Amino acid sequence: LTTVWDAHADWRWRGLWLRGLYADSHVDDADLLNEALGLTGEDGVGSRQQGWYLQAAFDVLSLRAGARAALFPFVRYERFDTQASVPAGYARNPENDGTVWTLGLSFKPIEQLVFKVDWQQRENRATTGVNQWNAALGYVF
Repeated sequence: LTTVWDAHADWRWRGLWLRGLYADSHVDDADLLNEALGLTGEDGVGSRQQGWYLQAAFDVLSLRAGARAALFPFVRYERFDTQASVPAGYARNPENDGTVWTLGLSFKPIEQLVFKVDWQQRENRATTGVNQWNAALGYVF
């Protein structure tokens, strides 16, 4: 049995947009799952995973009267651990316990379409995090 729960917050006022999320999951019998998958040591599936993020954005085009498009510079901080707990006989992998700072820009020429670019500073307890650039195109229909 896997149990997942989360809490979301989303608040908008004028051009300001604040978001947050917390998620926690539990995998019963993770030791049996790991055995079935042939996973050992630090490679095992955790019996508990958790994470959260906070994000702030501001639509700079909202300052212009009558603007239909939106341009959101944003910043997000994430904290996660996919092996917050592991079954007896398994070890936590420090690469799975990390943080991410994201700085980005989202452009929405219409409400259903978004172009997005961001840069992420990725860190973990094993100090093997690799920073990265991301680009995306999204469409909601």
